Amino acid sequence: MPRKSPATSKSEKTRQRILSVAAAAYRECGVEGIGVREIMERAGLTQGGFYSHFTDKQALFREACGHAIGQTAARFVVTVDDSVQQPQSFIDLYLSAWHRDNPQEGCFVAALGSEMARADFDQRLAFGRGASETVIRLTPYMEGADASERSRRAALMVSAMAGVLTVARTLAGTPMSDGLLADARRFFLDSFARQ
Repeated sequence: MPRKSPATSKSEKTRQRILSVAAAAYRECGVEGIGVREIMERAGLTQGGFYSHFTDKQALFREACGHAIGQTAARFVVTVDDSVQQPQSFIDLYLSAWHRDNPQEGCFVAALGSEMARADFDQRLAFGRGASETVIRLTPYMEGADASERSRRAALMVSAMAGVLTVARTLAGTPMSDGLLADARRFFLDSFARQ
């Protein structure tokens, strides 16, 4: 296998750093809440360097979606992979105070779902691919008569939990937020966790 030149390796590392920063920034601020200049500043780079890696903000968003879904899978779905209490571990982590309070490190679906409903077609398509990947990764852990039923249950669980997390974030700092998360964990464990 040919070795990458140091310049290519450095360029790829820079690109990955931009994607990581953008994925976190979009989850924290929303797509329209942060611009290329701010993303590049957070990455410790100049705005001019952006165009060496991406053609425009839309291209960055598409790739950041994929990157964020990979991060979500690593944080949340791997928890399920490593747990004998599947999908209880996913439900507990997803509906936790930590996840509520750290959108920049959490699920892209919960962080951007309501904004994506008003986004353009390309953004919705990129977002939808990422959401589908989360469902695909969770499907094997769901109960159901066949793969189709397990997939529908996984999609319902992720969609509903993202909604609960969104509302809990709007209520953050109140007892109602903590209560909503606790009640939702019980509900989803009763409804979706294997007994």
